[in-house]
Amino acid sequence: MDEITENLIKIIQKMPEKDRFKLYRVLGKKYPLEKRKNKRTPFESQAGYTSLECFGNDIIQDISVGGVFMKTMEPLTIGRPITLTIPSTDGSHSIKMQGEVVRVTDEGVGIKFTRKA
Repeated sequence: MDEITENLIKIIQKMPEKDRFKLYRVLGKKYPLEKRKNKRTPFESQAGYTSLECFGNDIIQDISVGGVFMKTMEPLTIGRPITLTIPSTDGSHSIKMQGEVVRVTDEGVGIKFTRKA
């Protein structure tokens, strides 16, 4: 460990807990920790979906072993089950995956795969 890191640790250890928490929040915004277990790969493709009483076609923006981010204007909510039909890159076949909405943004939803449909 270099000298700067050692000195930072000493300073932080002397700080009151509430100040450490404030520092953590500030640094976390500038240098966020990766929460994903699987690396996302850019993958833009039209995908069909069904979720309870709604269905449609929207754009998948990226994909990983554990899930996808789908651009959508549909008001999907966290915890909602969803079935995706994702075409292969050459369009020769598709795969159906069941998932759950785990993140909602203005641009779309993060979907965690739960199993192959």
